[in-house]
Parts: sequence; C-alpha cells; structure tokens
Amino acid sequence: MATKPLAELTGWEELEVAEAAAPASTSSLPVSPTKRASRQKLKRQRDAADAALHVSELKRATGVAPTTAGEFEALLMASPSSSYVWTRFMAWHTALGDVPAARAVGERALRAIGLEETRERLNIWLALLNLELHHSRDDARALACLSRAASHCDSKRLYLAAVDAMEETGHAGALEQTLALLQRRFSQDALVWLRVIKSRLTGGRAGSRRRAGKGERNGGSEGGESRKDEDADDANPASSAAPSASTLLERATEARKAMDRALQCIASAEHPAFLSRVGVLEFQLGDRERGRSVFEGVVRSFPRRLDLWGVYLDQEMGVPGGQPRVRALFERATSLELPPKRIKVLFKKYLAYEKQHGDEASVEHVKRRALEYVARVTGED
Repeated sequence: MATKPLAELTGWEELEVAEAAAPASTSSLPVSPTKRASRQKLKRQRDAADAALHVSELKRATGVAPTTAGEFEALLMASPSSSYVWTRFMAWHTALGDVPAARAVGERALRAIGLEETRERLNIWLALLNLELHHSRDDARALACLSRAASHCDSKRLYLAAVDAMEETGHAGALEQTLALLQRRFSQDALVWLRVIKSRLTGGRAGSRRRAGKGERNGGSEGGESRKDEDADDANPASSAAPSASTLLERATEARKAMDRALQCIASAEHPAFLSRVGVLEFQLGDRERGRSVFEGVVRSFPRRLDLWGVYLDQEMGVPGGQPRVRALFERATSLELPPKRIKVLFKKYLAYEKQHGDEASVEHVKRRALEYVARVTGED
C-alpha cells in the first residue's frame, strides 16, 4: 500500500500507516490468544509512540509547532503524562477562541496523568486556573478551580503560583482571598509571609517597581485625573504609571503589618534571615530608607552575622552613586571583633569593591586596615 509523505500525515493516519508497514511476525511457535492480544497491544503502543515521535521530530526540525488537533493527539499518545503537551494543546484551542474546548482538554489531562505525577498534575491545575483568570472576569470561577485543585495537589505551591497569576491578570478580589488562605494555612512559613509582603509592596500588581524620586501629582485635581490613572492601572495590572504618594504609604503600612504578624508566627531562629529578605524587598520594590531601617535593626541585633552584613552591602552596592554609604558599611563591618578567617572574607570583598569603584588611595586604605586588624589580633593573642 502506498503511503503518504510524513509531512502530510496527522493523527490516526500515521498510526494506520505504521501498522500496515510493520513486518509480519516470523515466529512459527503457536501463540495463545491472551499472549497474542498482549503482543498486539504492545505493538499498537509502540507504533503510536513511533508515529508521535516522528511528528515531534519533524516539528522540532522544521521549527513549526503542531497545527492540528490530530498532531496534538499523536503527541499525547506518545506522552500521555506530559503536562507540556497538554498545556500546548489547551493554548492551541484558546488561540482559536475555543475556551470550552481548552477547558475540556485540561480535564482530560487530569484523567490521563497518574496521581503519582504530582508536578505534571500541578501544571495542569495551574493551566486551568490561568484559563479562568485570563478569559473570565468572574473571580468565582477562578476560586472554584483553585479550591478543586487544592484538594488534589501541594496546596502551598499551588496558592503561591496562583498569587502570581492573579497579580498578572488583575483579579484583586481573588488575590486577597488567596493571600488570606495562605496566611491562615501556612502561618509559620517564612516564605509565605515574604510573598504576602511582596504583594503588599506592589499593591498586588505584577511588574510593579519602586521609582526613586518619582511620584504622581495631580495639580489639585480631586478625583479627576487621579481616578483616570487608577482606572488605567486597573485595566492594566502591569501599568508603568507611578503610584501616588498616598498609595505608596498605604502599601508600606500594609507591608509593615504583614511583617509584624509574621514575626509573631514564625520561629525566632528564622527572624534574622526573614528580616534580611524583607529588607531586600524594600530595596527592590518599596522604599530604600525603610529597607535600610530593617537592615540596621538586623545588624544591630545580630552584629556577628556576616551573612546579614553581606546582604545589606549587596543592596547598597546596587544603588547608583551609593559609594559613600557602601564604604561606611564596610568600615563598620570590618571593625567587628571576629575570627580572622571570617573577617578575611569581608576584607576581600571590600578590596574588590575599591579596585572597581575606588582609586589607588582607597585600595591602599583597605590593605592598611587589614594589616592593622591582623596586628591587633596577633598582638592580643
């Protein structure tokens, strides 16, 4: 039987060709009906896998994604537990404007992927959640999907990923409910609290960043231009418009409340690392002065923790024109009474910084301070 070129084959046509072209069995021994059925089943599975592999290789070689439902079905026969293929199939349907079909593919995926494939199933649940978030303004649908998913997979990872998706799509109501769930169910988890604080600092909007020295002023307009800006931000969660001073203050207040609650819930041994992470969030998303205040409290309470000094220094080193502050921090940190092996790391970092940002005099200053430290320590010994 003549076969069509591989490029023209899709779905079950490829499976039929593969089965017809397969060589006949050369075994002369009698085979029981049960074994024969089993062999035939294995053969069909191998043929399906080979056909799907051909499609996959063809698409990879040509750089063209599957373009028909048949091609996706062939890929799924070879990789029924691949969340990547399932979610691509869902995306294909949504690109055609068929959201119900995409939803049905997601439900099929949950039935096809084994319960032991926890990561793959989580990916499908998140794809279904994203489907609701991107194609419905009704928070109830998204929250219902989230509730279903939470009973079938790692709820903490699910909720954290859901927070990202809700911020990205601007579902403020669903976001608040999800953050509340996280805080109730994982109140002793520092990472959860850090995610809550991050959301408070950004106002629950993906892509928000602090803009130093910039603020929104509306020239005395009460509700006019300001309201328009807020509406634009609501329509675009990742809006580039700088938030007003009052909005920034409100975000800072909510973030501080979350931090205070977290310190009451998480183990005291986690406080230093937790607070340093809060300081980083303030530097990156909030206000640098608040970040400095957090770090100052941490290094005063734990002065011998060089890792905390290191994080503080890294944040200051990332501030344009911040050399005076960085040098002052290095001077304080290298004045600590610590064992030589530990303080040596800090001096090396200080020296590297001066070689990059300083001059010959500043480099010599660091070397001299290091020698003075060694002399002092050896003299005391």
